Amino acid sequence: MKTKRVFLAIPYNGETLVTEAINQLKSDLSDYRIRWISTDDLHLTLFFFGQISTQQVSVIQDTIFAITDNLRSFTFAINSTGIFYSERNPRVLWLGIDKSDSLIALKNEIDQALASIGFFADKQPFVPHITVGRFASRQIATPQLVNTIDEMTNMLPIVCKGQSVVLYESILSPDGSQYKPIETFRLNDSALEKET
Repeated sequence: MKTKRVFLAIPYNGETLVTEAINQLKSDLSDYRIRWISTDDLHLTLFFFGQISTQQVSVIQDTIFAITDNLRSFTFAINSTGIFYSERNPRVLWLGIDKSDSLIALKNEIDQALASIGFFADKQPFVPHITVGRFASRQIATPQLVNTIDEMTNMLPIVCKGQSVVLYESILSPDGSQYKPIETFRLNDSALEKET
């Protein structure tokens, strides 16, 4: 049986201010060994399926397509910078996203549709973020890292548009994961909701 490692996400749309923020992080954290994520691969994960069969992928495609009229385009704010794991052992560098009503409504609509076909959302709280870099091996955080994160957060927010949801295949390789779009679902443009 053929399988794929699959997730559903909102892709990064190339907003200039986001690229500039990431470039600033790269400059400020040049002393750290960080594998930076290509801007082509930046995304906000909505649902991670893991390794599933190609038949299940087809069912997911049909299910999301069936609810696209209910999924509205919206704006969202990148309003923080942070790391996963402790500051003494940083592993993932991310840009945090405001949990707006529009984003939560989109997430809930998708979760309900997927639950109807046997895929249930993670029990952990939804923490919307965009991973921008991964720290290589074990490194100790310095005050420089904490200060850089605080300074970047003070420069935010950056407003972005969510205009599509993409079903991706994640292909693992020695150089890191590669993301291959399986299908893109356009969100309903008739009611772009702006968050304040």
